[in-house]
Amino acid sequence: TEEKGLEYEMYYPKDVKPMVKLDPSKVREVISNLIDNAVKYTKEGFVHVYVEVEGGIVRVRVQDSGIGVPQSMVEKLFHKFNRGEDQSRLHVDGTGLGLYVGKNIVEANHGRIYVESEGEGKGSTFIVEFPYVAPERRVV
Repeated sequence: TEEKGLEYEMYYPKDVKPMVKLDPSKVREVISNLIDNAVKYTKEGFVHVYVEVEGGIVRVRVQDSGIGVPQSMVEKLFHKFNRGEDQSRLHVDGTGLGLYVGKNIVEANHGRIYVESEGEGKGSTFIVEFPYVAPERRVV
């Protein structure tokens, strides 16, 4: 992010540590891929990462001010070999498997992954959610 001059911020609750059952290395790989994609597809502006705990869910949001996702591509992005429309304008290489593999990893860990975007040129937010066990319900 420094070489592109992007603002990078990470926000997370410092006092809440929910218990989440998942494969940490695989999920870390998914989140890293989302951050890498945000940097790749953002020429200027920002990449922000939010970790939130709310209503039995741990949510990670990777938000950017990049090229955005046209509504016609929202559902297709998580399919095999799909990189979206007109990515060539940023000269980005890739196989189109990252989001597909990420979706499979997230779902195998009982989570959900999706994207929100107001359209082309308006940035995007990739969201990963996992259920957690509330501290008062944990068995010791």
